[in-house]
Amino acid sequence: MCIGSSRAKLSKEGVLSVTSSGAACTDGERWGQAEMVCKGTGQRAPCTWVFKDAQGGRQSYEIPFVRVESCGR
Repeated sequence: MCIGSSRAKLSKEGVLSVTSSGAACTDGERWGQAEMVCKGTGQRAPCTWVFKDAQGGRQSYEIPFVRVESCGR
């Protein structure tokens, strides 16, 4: 289990930003700062996730989010 703090912001332009200051895990692992930014309209909102590890390395991933209709539950 990893514990850390995150903050989310939705701009008036419709951009979602989620940032994490890092996390400490019960197995001794540490996660560095991360930020996810989502921009888009309609059915798809492409997101980019940038992760900075504890040693200063940087990784970036594209995450395709797709809007689905509610099943009414």
